[in-house]
Amino acid sequence: VLAELSGRSLHKNLLDKPRFGVALEGMVLTTPGGGFQARTTISKGVGRLSAGLMLGVQRAGGETTALGGLEVSARLTPIGSLRTPVFEPYVRADAGLKSGFPLMVAIGARVVLDLF
Repeated sequence: VLAELSGRSLHKNLLDKPRFGVALEGMVLTTPGGGFQARTTISKGVGRLSAGLMLGVQRAGGETTALGGLEVSARLTPIGSLRTPVFEPYVRADAGLKSGFPLMVAIGARVVLDLF
């Protein structure tokens, strides 16, 4: 990060090997009744992918549910010479920890700022 901020040229690949990641994420549910989810994911690099454990909470339909899950993602840096922004496609599976909340599998993508 210091080399990037000082303007020194760095070699950047489209798909660098990740080491460690912490993500904080929030979303608004657009289903009838609305609600929200908040989650944090801690991940470790496995080859060129990131594998992570997620803990979160969902509030919908007047009920609050604790969530847990697994996620695999790839961190792509296709723009410019810096490591940010990062485009991160992911596959995630999560479920309620102590309720009848069903197992959900999601495929998606997000834009991330690489701070460290």
